[in-house]
Amino acid sequence: MKWDTSDSTTLKQKSQVKGKMNDKTLVFSWWLWVLAILFKLGFTSYSPFLPLLIALVVATYLVVYKFRREYHWTKKVVIMSLELLFTVMSYSSRSIFDTTDLMITTMITMVYLFYVNLNGTNVYELYFKRFPESHKGETFMEHLKNLSKR
Repeated sequence: MKWDTSDSTTLKQKSQVKGKMNDKTLVFSWWLWVLAILFKLGFTSYSPFLPLLIALVVATYLVVYKFRREYHWTKKVVIMSLELLFTVMSYSSRSIFDTTDLMITTMITMVYLFYVNLNGTNVYELYFKRFPESHKGETFMEHLKNLSKR
């Protein structure tokens, strides 16, 4: 990543590959997917079911409806399948509004928002501009090929 310091009041991060999303750590679902795997394997009692359920709804709206032209059908299928898989994986028989899980979810969300801010962006910029733009004109297989070149 390169830093543009031409504006002395703020630092603006410029992507090395214009229009493509390089930093997958800015995708909140990836954080939740790791937590779902840890939950499923028994490494933690925290179930990220509620935030994953919300992520499934948000992804459905953004990928299938709002930015349907930007996402190739193969990417839509993969994204929605992954969101659904990890949501189901994190299901627990306890209440989705478990107090401990809600507190942990709040803390994780706050850390994520802080991390996004440290990277010089915000949730609106990521989910309504950068992510859709990075998926334009690329199938899922092309995306995998591009990832393997990095």
